[in-house]
Amino acid sequence: MVDVDPSARVRTSAAEPSAPATVDAGWIVTRWLATRVLTMLILIPERNILGDVRYYGRQLEALFGATPVTEVLREYPAPALAVFVPPWWAALGDEGGYLVTFVLLMIAIDAVFTAALWRASGRRPTPGVRVWLLLVPCLGPLTFTRFDLVSAALAGAALLALAARRPLWSGLLAAGGAAVKLWPAALLPGLLLARDRPRRVLAGFAGLGAVAVVVTLAGGGVTRLLSPLTWQGERGLQIETVWAVPLMWGRTVSPDTWSTPYTRFFAFQVEGPGAATLTTLSSVATVAALVLLGWLWWRAALTVRATGRPDGTVRPASLPLVGMLAIAAACLLIVPNRTLSPQYLLWIGGLLAALGAVAPDEPLLPRLNLLTVVTCVLTQVLYPLGYGMLTGPHWSNAIGATLLTVRNGLLLAITVLAVRRVVALTRRPPA
Repeated sequence: MVDVDPSARVRTSAAEPSAPATVDAGWIVTRWLATRVLTMLILIPERNILGDVRYYGRQLEALFGATPVTEVLREYPAPALAVFVPPWWAALGDEGGYLVTFVLLMIAIDAVFTAALWRASGRRPTPGVRVWLLLVPCLGPLTFTRFDLVSAALAGAALLALAARRPLWSGLLAAGGAAVKLWPAALLPGLLLARDRPRRVLAGFAGLGAVAVVVTLAGGGVTRLLSPLTWQGERGLQIETVWAVPLMWGRTVSPDTWSTPYTRFFAFQVEGPGAATLTTLSSVATVAALVLLGWLWWRAALTVRATGRPDGTVRPASLPLVGMLAIAAACLLIVPNRTLSPQYLLWIGGLLAALGAVAPDEPLLPRLNLLTVVTCVLTQVLYPLGYGMLTGPHWSNAIGATLLTVRNGLLLAITVLAVRRVVALTRRPPA
């Protein structure tokens, strides 16, 4: 039976042997600096990953020229320009300056999120703080040269705000994440279960969400509002997805049968016999994953309602349940999809760090943290270090396919563990 009392948040008093002791702020500062300096040093051999930031700069240059907003950065929601544009202004429109200012902005966002984790942890080295410190260098400087850090930090902060009993802020932060990257919208049903005032969560989310929609419609119309979805729907089977694994193995045997062209979507996809079928299966699996996610939310709602207070009112769900629901939602959006970019792991990592900060005694955390860190290491080996093992005909294609199989297997394991934990937490008590 799930503990649905608000006091289910794990206590971290010094009297508890399992609670880490409070440490000086120097602990977090020195470790953040060390891991982030290491991350930036890794950028020296991986500098080719700066291509996406250059692409952002070219798109902004076109925006401030004669190109309409409907044709600029169409793969992202229009409100994402609120993050892209300030570094461009700070760099005075200089491409080289934009590289620096964009990376500095991402580092600043990481620093703020780390500080929020530290504060939510009661200034203790909880599993959430530790995994976030470690995850960034394991995934590499890709963290600071892609846009997904913003949505990951906002989604994690929404969970932290909920734990701090700030439901309005929780809704606003989740809406902010959805406004720039869409996927954090999947967290809303779980957030609504977590505290006594779900209307404030809903008000914050709906209010900011409505502003984002209105601004998008005013600036680019329905076309720009739907462009992130249409862009995604037109893509083929990206080479790093779960569905591409059998074709990537086939390519090691017959490189002339399957090819991996670079497409107009700025990604490599696999083409050849079976690719269209697997792309269709990925769409079906994505719908099935959304149905599964809806079922998990329904179980959670029923469990919360079934364990009401003596006065008949409904208790809020525990933080471990809300956090696991969020992690399961991120996994179910990533794993069955036809696209899987390495930076998507930040979605899982941000939520895992937030849960580890506010519920450090959750028993599944050590296993999930380990699997996620190992998955990040393998991901960095695949991209950018060994991307040629996947993209081009090469003797090392078999090594690339092996690493991809293991990496995607770990992602599947993380997904299964998160879903099973939600099911366990929502098991109905015996009559």
